[in-house]
Amino acid sequence: MARAADTYPAAGPYQPAAGNGATGASGFGGSYSVAAAPPANPGSQLQMVTASDEAAPYPGDSTVRLIDPSAAAARPSLVPQAKPQAPPSVRAPAGASQKYPVRQASQVAEIPPPPKPDPLQQSHAQPRQQPLPATAMPSGGEVAAPATPEVPDDCNSDYPSCFCGRPGAWFGGADYMFLRPHQPGNSAFEISPNGGSGSEVENVNFGSPFNSSFRTFLGYRTACDEAIQFSYMHITNSVTESADVADGDVINSPLGASLNPGDVIAATNHLLLNIWDVEDVRPLNLSSCNCNRNCCPDWQANWSWGVRFMDLKQNVTNVVTGPDAGFFSQQSTFVGAGPRVGLEIRRQLGHTATSAFISADAALLVGDQRTTGSDTPSGFHATQAVPDFDFRVGLSWQPTCHINVTSGWIFETFSDATMLNQSAGLALLQPPQASSLSYDGLFIRGEFSF
Repeated sequence: MARAADTYPAAGPYQPAAGNGATGASGFGGSYSVAAAPPANPGSQLQMVTASDEAAPYPGDSTVRLIDPSAAAARPSLVPQAKPQAPPSVRAPAGASQKYPVRQASQVAEIPPPPKPDPLQQSHAQPRQQPLPATAMPSGGEVAAPATPEVPDDCNSDYPSCFCGRPGAWFGGADYMFLRPHQPGNSAFEISPNGGSGSEVENVNFGSPFNSSFRTFLGYRTACDEAIQFSYMHITNSVTESADVADGDVINSPLGASLNPGDVIAATNHLLLNIWDVEDVRPLNLSSCNCNRNCCPDWQANWSWGVRFMDLKQNVTNVVTGPDAGFFSQQSTFVGAGPRVGLEIRRQLGHTATSAFISADAALLVGDQRTTGSDTPSGFHATQAVPDFDFRVGLSWQPTCHINVTSGWIFETFSDATMLNQSAGLALLQPPQASSLSYDGLFIRGEFSF
């Protein structure tokens, strides 16, 4: 059977397609034509029908029928066309049935893509799904334990300078230090006018300048904020003071040199300090925030304990040229070790990669102290305890979790670390006296975590 559809008046005389005199229609799997004679009556009508299973080669196909009132008996017939040949660029998929040939590109109508959804409307239409609370009741009826927060393996992006190191990671770095050592009573020589004494005596001290030094360190992080660290520090400084003896003057040095007019003295003080530290660094939990939580406190602190080894050498020489030429020298050494503890406090500066810090360390070193020289041929030897205290303050900048840059000011002192002659005069030379050694200056540190 065939189902009649709506009929529409023809817009004008029927014009058949060039070449075959029939209108073309395409079905699902192929194409066929409607064969009809040209209409003699301008009032002909077009009628859309659905072909039956018996009349159409493909079930459900539709065609356009031309109805001429003057020749109603002339019914159109459905004549399948020849199967079109696919162009070389269009190939049928493997395994496709030959009953439904692939259409050519010219026969396929372009279907516009569906409109993209509006994200704003979609966000209003579909509210974000909230996660279930950690204490949600499971199907079994028991209250579930609170979910354990994930342990971050790197820095918190909101607080870049709040560093929580990864356990099992190595780190290392170096300090560049611009330091100036100083000692009380560090006399190079005395100038006495007219060979006398009193207020006219001028004492010339060793004015040690700032000099470059360095420190390097390597550590292994055993836990989140715990580490074992080894460091080595090297400090050296050398200064020379010289003078000519004028007429009527006398120059005396702590090493026993006595110069008269015409003599020239060059006094040199050379300092060499090597320090090795092995320490264990541990955190102090000042708040509920720690490395197991995704937060960072405003204040952080850690403390350390370990062992310090120190090797100190100080050489003083006098080179005299002229009528009273001579060479005088004295050397003081200390080699010792002892326990060391430290404390560091940091303050986070807002949501930035910068923090301020202050740190202090104290140690008690016990070792062998020796003094030898031209005026002490037998030498001086004793077991000496040397208290050590250092203080640092500055800023730390951590742009990434692997790089940390620190800069600030440092001061450190070693009590009774040296044993040298302290004064010079016309009287008998004094025996060596214990003296402290201190230094201060600027430092900049670069640290890299592997």
